[in-house]
Amino acid sequence: MGGHKEAKPTGKMQDITTVTVAGVTGAIGPVVVQALHNAGFEVQALTRKSTSDSVKPDLGNVKIIEIDYSSPQELQDVLRGQDAVISTLGDTAGAVSAQKALIEASVATGVKRFIPSEFGSDTMNDRVRSFPFFIDKLKHQDLLKRATDEHPDFTYSIVITGPFLDWGLSVVPFIINIGTRSAQVFDGGDIPFSTTRVTTLAQALVATLEKSDATKNRTLYIHDGIVTQNHLIARSEALGTAAFSRDSVDTRALETVAWTAFGDPDADPLSWIFAFINISLWSGEELCTFRQTDNELLGITELQGAKLDNVVDAEISHAIKVFKSSQATAGNDHNTNTAEKAFEDGKRKLIGCYPSTCAPSS
Repeated sequence: MGGHKEAKPTGKMQDITTVTVAGVTGAIGPVVVQALHNAGFEVQALTRKSTSDSVKPDLGNVKIIEIDYSSPQELQDVLRGQDAVISTLGDTAGAVSAQKALIEASVATGVKRFIPSEFGSDTMNDRVRSFPFFIDKLKHQDLLKRATDEHPDFTYSIVITGPFLDWGLSVVPFIINIGTRSAQVFDGGDIPFSTTRVTTLAQALVATLEKSDATKNRTLYIHDGIVTQNHLIARSEALGTAAFSRDSVDTRALETVAWTAFGDPDADPLSWIFAFINISLWSGEELCTFRQTDNELLGITELQGAKLDNVVDAEISHAIKVFKSSQATAGNDHNTNTAEKAFEDGKRKLIGCYPSTCAPSS
């Protein structure tokens, strides 16, 4: 894990009881809200103000507030009196600017704890920090650290999870694509990487706030366990999917191509964005292999052996059902088409996600 130095926690914090979760229309936010609510926190949820008739998530008794993230006054009004803010905003251009505004409003209104939408790749690792895709995450980290220096009552926690096992198999199937029975296999496919389910992240976030003193101004590493791409493929085939086709990728060659594309203003941004993400997760350098974690501090059970395989099998079985759900009525190719579309749609959401990185700096 990376060599980025952080402030050591000192002093005793007051209890955190009121929590705002920003970004609740995706796969992560609703699960986090439900976990916090079940743990007894007073929760409110923020969603972007929209003129469309998009369906709001069903969060039970949790209040959902539509917000204009470009309005500092609106943000401060809804955050006043809140002890903690958790961002589950995604990686679109609007989400990046919204998170910066959310941090600034949290500082201005006396929020005690901010948890940014990090998760995923290890942005404390020096190699990962050098990749242009992550530059705005690093800017948010710097903003949080400066805020703690200037406002001693303001604190942060950064939670690193590796790729989400459930989301990366069933929603945007980029770990392996069970729907198409295909996979880009990086550096041979036997590279161990840490992976976490969304429900495990939610459990960890609850514990992070409950143990506010022990988790302040820290980066926390969690995972359900360590797997490999080849192991996931083997488990999928054992559960009855057709044999996988493999596209072998050398991450050293991929990185050369990615840097070249990044330097070309006419290149498709996806030719370098997704490449850097893949390298950060599956390079032979093991940039996403957490040998030491904060699982014990946060009450997260680390899974190994048969227990881990049981979880893997459950998530693979769910992905199989997701991509076969309409096959009977939509034709034999529906399973493949649905999986391909889910993968491409997920990638395309990253276009323009970090405006400051869409062209090389001069």
